[in-house]
Amino acid sequence: MRYHLRTLLFVLALGPPLLAGGWLTYSAWRERQSAAPPVAQKRLIYFCGGVVSVEPTEQEEEEFARLVEEFFAQMQNSGQSADSTPATLNP
Repeated sequence: MRYHLRTLLFVLALGPPLLAGGWLTYSAWRERQSAAPPVAQKRLIYFCGGVVSVEPTEQEEEEFARLVEEFFAQMQNSGQSADSTPATLNP
């Protein structure tokens, strides 16, 4: 198969701008991902009701520890395993 000079000119004219646009988009996406909280921290925020900041304060950490202790106490009192059955906290 033979390519013509016109095809080469199209590739050279359109290729670099498309590659540059893709690279800039990828770089911006990568920066947004590094600024987002890790998945485990997102789950923690969801578990606490979504009312904690990305980097919890000392008071928020103590509140979360209290909630976790209550959760496991409820699980122990009900005779369920924390790993087998999802349960909600009753604040």
